[in-house]
Amino acid sequence: MTKSNGVDLRAIAYQAMTDRGFRVDFSSSVQNEIAKAREPDFNSLGIPDLSNLLWSSIDNDDSRDLDQCEYVEAGTGAGDRVYVAIANVSHFVPLGSAVDDAATQNTTSVYTGVVTFPMLPEELSTDLSSLNEGVKRLAIVVQMDIVDGEVTASKVYPAVIKNHAQLTYNGIATFLEEWPEPHSDITRRVLSKVNGIPGLKEQIIAADRIAQSLRARRFDIGALDFRMPELRPEVNEDGTISLGTHETNRATQIIEEFMIASNT
Repeated sequence: MTKSNGVDLRAIAYQAMTDRGFRVDFSSSVQNEIAKAREPDFNSLGIPDLSNLLWSSIDNDDSRDLDQCEYVEAGTGAGDRVYVAIANVSHFVPLGSAVDDAATQNTTSVYTGVVTFPMLPEELSTDLSSLNEGVKRLAIVVQMDIVDGEVTASKVYPAVIKNHAQLTYNGIATFLEEWPEPHSDITRRVLSKVNGIPGLKEQIIAADRIAQSLRARRFDIGALDFRMPELRPEVNEDGTISLGTHETNRATQIIEEFMIASNT
């Protein structure tokens, strides 16, 4: 739905972007670079191949650009090891290239509810550099040893990974917090993966436990929690517009805590 009461919402979105100096499409130079982009020969790169690990991603129901995956080695003693993989976009976007310049102008993807203006061409953001389920991808891995919510050792390195399960915040929150029916079809598919893929349920439970320990540690040393819901415009079937909310839950906290620890 792109019109509301006869108003062209897409046109308004494009005009708002243009008025504020944002880029709304990609130049021919960008398109020429993207046309030449190819998946690398992973065996020739000389970097670790971690694709056999049980990587999974947790994101929104409608996400097509998957930029992070996680894997956990739950310790039998005091500590655990967490791996966070970030999509290695830089392999496909050299510094100073036309694609790099285009990304620099907007600095982020802009979501308007009726149209998305991506920071990178979709050939990269939803394909070659996206950590899609079932395919090998390049990533920057942050490996962390965690004891009682504190990172005691870490290292960062490039690697090849494979996302074995594309999961969602709603699906994982439903699993962890035992949300009652009715569930969406997407959430049911996620629950089927969690219960059907050997070892994945244990991965999620361990990731939740570690994330909560990281969270508790952050608040112990003075972190603040503003508890602000994320608002999302939604265009209804009849053309009216409403605002949906996205509240934090234990699934979002897994990603939040792992990303905060990785960035730190």
